[in-house]
Amino acid sequence: MQAQFSEYEAEVLSVQDPLEEHRIIRFKLLEPRTIDFVPGQFVQVMIEGIPKPASFSIASSPNDKEHIELAFHTVGQVTGILAKMIPGMKCKLRGPLGRFTYTADDGDVVALAGGVGITPFICALRFVRDNKLPNKYSLIYSGKNKKALLYYDEIEEMAQSHDNIDFIPTLTRELPDGWSGEHRRCDAAMITANVPDYKERTFYLCGPKPYLDAMIAILKELDIPDTQIKRELW
Repeated sequence: MQAQFSEYEAEVLSVQDPLEEHRIIRFKLLEPRTIDFVPGQFVQVMIEGIPKPASFSIASSPNDKEHIELAFHTVGQVTGILAKMIPGMKCKLRGPLGRFTYTADDGDVVALAGGVGITPFICALRFVRDNKLPNKYSLIYSGKNKKALLYYDEIEEMAQSHDNIDFIPTLTRELPDGWSGEHRRCDAAMITANVPDYKERTFYLCGPKPYLDAMIAILKELDIPDTQIKRELW
């Protein structure tokens, strides 16, 4: 793995706006040309003229060593600039950083994601898929409406084509026509119904603080020990 705080010259390949107020930006690494990282790690984006960098979990697969993909909610100075970038523009990235990591040695997992908290988990799911890992990976993904669920189609396809990947999307407000997923906030009953062996799983949590606090309370209710809980605030 690259040393911490390595700096990369990066060029924008694409900026997508798949959902309201969200963006997905994809970079090509110029110098150094490749990066090694573990699912769950993040990079810092450094924009000229802005003294403080912003941190973003890496969404791309660790197998794709020449590119970095980030997904973000367009709030704040750095994300506002990133959302307006076009292919060919350049900036610097620093990383990889962070200990909220997933490896094959972590065994079977339940990932609880709220909103843009999906980013470390789409990275992990791509890692499981690309490396044909046997690990069970269950994702419970909450959003206020379907437009808030980034990467929905890709995750659904992975769940349908891989027996060890389970996708449980749940909407807390607006329902689209024909919705067949859950329709409530994630609770203990949702976890136990969809993951019968939850007691043996490692839980990964990522989202805003109110979401994390609620999920931790649920896991305490289910008597999940702290040693089986990993969390990341975005």
